[in-house]
Amino acid sequence: GFRGQDRMIAANIDRIGIVAPLDPGVHPDMIDRYLVACCQQGFTPLLIINKTDLIETDAQWEALAETLLAYDELELPIFPVSAEDGSGLDELRQALKDHTSVFVGPSGAGKSSLINALIPDIDIRIGALSQATGLGKHTTSNSILYHLPEGGDLIDSPGVRLFSPQKPENLKALEACFPELHTTALSCRFNNCTHTDEPGCAVLQAVQDGEIAFSRYHSFQRLREEFAL
Repeated sequence: GFRGQDRMIAANIDRIGIVAPLDPGVHPDMIDRYLVACCQQGFTPLLIINKTDLIETDAQWEALAETLLAYDELELPIFPVSAEDGSGLDELRQALKDHTSVFVGPSGAGKSSLINALIPDIDIRIGALSQATGLGKHTTSNSILYHLPEGGDLIDSPGVRLFSPQKPENLKALEACFPELHTTALSCRFNNCTHTDEPGCAVLQAVQDGEIAFSRYHSFQRLREEFAL
């Protein structure tokens, strides 16, 4: 988790916008970590692919679609947008309407320019989250609450950069945050299967058959090792 986690829940946040930029690149392992954190905290994730203005050819669109296929199959809402030319922003605004959302993503993802593009007259629409501190919006440690013109709020909080999965209670709890893996695992020969090299592992078979994306399987195994499950 991260230090601001309790504060996020207190602020009634219900949507997390995972901002994945085309430059430096859309990394499934980063997306999957955020998805697990959302799953653990009960937040609805939105996947925002930023900087689509950098795409120049059909082949680049196809490569992106290939990367996003696993998330499409999970029915994760995906928003290709460009803070630069404004494309896709109307759809994103609709998804944020009447919700309290936070954007997360690696540095350089363009979160600030995205917020600026989403909110016209941004300076007028700011309400500092922490009135008591007396700090202005120019300080980096302060969370800022933006009111969306269509209704709803967007919180920009430095602590959110540390938004990450917490150690699950057990392997099954981690599996539960990978729905496609979770359902398949029910058919494994062994109940405590780690899906690494066990005989009769339905998950390994599904990865081999292309039914589970290798990138998702890889993310699961990295987290399993990280948490020593």
